[in-house]
Amino acid sequence: MLIGSASGMCGVAMAVVLGGSAFALPIQFRHTGAGSGTLDGVAFTRRAFIITAEADTDARTSYTKSGKSGYFIDNVSARIEIAELGVCIFTSGTRFFVNNSNTIVGFSRAGIDGADLIWSPTNPLFGSWDMLTSIGPIAGNAALLQWTSPLVTTDRGVLRFDNGSSSSTFEATVIPAPGAVSGLAGVLAVWSRRRRRD
Repeated sequence: MLIGSASGMCGVAMAVVLGGSAFALPIQFRHTGAGSGTLDGVAFTRRAFIITAEADTDARTSYTKSGKSGYFIDNVSARIEIAELGVCIFTSGTRFFVNNSNTIVGFSRAGIDGADLIWSPTNPLFGSWDMLTSIGPIAGNAALLQWTSPLVTTDRGVLRFDNGSSSSTFEATVIPAPGAVSGLAGVLAVWSRRRRRD
C-alpha cells in the first residue's frame, strides 16, 4: 500500500511539475560589465554597469543566419544601471540571444535582424542552452560594439558605448510559475500525511 501510494503521488507530483513547464514562464537576464561612452551627450569614462531585462519564454524565437543557429527573446522591459550615473530605462527595443554555434550569448536591438550591442563571455554551456532554463552566472570577457547606428534610446536620452571590451558576467533566471510550486507543495503534503497513516 505504501509503495503504491508513494509511486502514485510521485506520478501526480511529476504531472504538476511537468504541467507547469508547458506554460510560458518569465525569465530575467542580467549582464555586468564596464565601458566608456556618452549619456544624453555627456561623456563618461570606464563605468561599471548592470543590464537587467525581463522577458517571456513564450516569445522565444529560433533562428539560423549565415550558417549559425540559436535563439533570441525580445525583452518586455530592460534597464541599465551605470555607476555614478544611476538607472536608465531602455526605450529602444532590445533582446537577449544565444548563438549555440559560437557558444556565445549577447544583448542586442530587438527583432530577428537586431544589431548586436554586447557579446557576453563564450562558454561551452551556451552550445546547448535553449533559453528556457536558468544558467550562470558565467564570467569572462565581453565586447561592446555597434552602439551608434541606429541610436539606442533611454528615458534619459541617447546611450552610446564606445567599442571595447571588459570583464563581465551573464546569468539568466527562469521564474517558476506560482501555481506549479504551490501545487507541488500540496501534493507532497498529502503524500506525507498518507505515509504517516500507513
